[in-house]
Amino acid sequence: MQRKGKVLREEEDQKWRATFRYGEAFEGEGEPKEIVIIELDAIMIHSQEGKGRNIAVKLGVMYSGKELESETAQNKRYRLKDKALYGGIEEAQEFGEKLYLKGEEKLALSKAENMLIIGDGDQWIRAIAKGPYFMATYQIDWRHILVKIHQTFSDQPRLVSELVDYLYSGKGKEMLDTIKLARLLCEDSEKKRKIVDLASYIENNFDGLYGSRSLKDKMEAKRVLVCSSGAMEKNIDVVIGRRFKRQGMSWTKEGANNLLKLRILHYNKNDWEEFWERQKLAGVSFSPN
Repeated sequence: MQRKGKVLREEEDQKWRATFRYGEAFEGEGEPKEIVIIELDAIMIHSQEGKGRNIAVKLGVMYSGKELESETAQNKRYRLKDKALYGGIEEAQEFGEKLYLKGEEKLALSKAENMLIIGDGDQWIRAIAKGPYFMATYQIDWRHILVKIHQTFSDQPRLVSELVDYLYSGKGKEMLDTIKLARLLCEDSEKKRKIVDLASYIENNFDGLYGSRSLKDKMEAKRVLVCSSGAMEKNIDVVIGRRFKRQGMSWTKEGANNLLKLRILHYNKNDWEEFWERQKLAGVSFSPN
């Protein structure tokens, strides 16, 4: 499995170098999408280098919208349309470029009318969103803001309710001003520190507070108003957590990356069969089962 993962990684690196180092043109097939939504996150796994050392594994989930699984079901469940995954243990710039190549291959990113990137506010995610290849609209994951508000003002439920109302009603400035006022009135040094952290978090991501809503007038609103990375939470658990974070496990960077590439291959539609067909044509007798 490690050998096959390495083959995959080398194929990926070859395409990446050809495109971003040597300038070879690469354009995905398929019809232009009205929107492509990309959710990004990272999770830490234990490293074999020693106690306290961790490896950051990045994952991207891309899709062109959501569709109802069943019109008659009592509980509404939605399926991601044209879903594609990319994951890697790489620096942010390399990850972003390889993510773009996978998105171009699967969803023809360069033809998309709109792109929306959703993340938790980490600098590497914002940099990818604003980078030269995506130039996407950025949306901060509201789930993280809501958790931070509840944690910071756990003893002030009325203030929490006021801040949440501001957020949902599009009054981000009023929400931030209220948090700053609470900081001035706070006399507890530990709580004041938490309020300062919350205010800084919102200020640093203020341009993405209503990113998805800014696209509302350009297309069907219900396909755009995605304000949290719900799809990411499930996929990061299934693709990474259940295999790499079992009790007692630790990894080398290369070993984890090789296995990750195989898992991504498995969860991307058609990629698994195509890879093993290429191996068969190359005379490799290894069975995918």
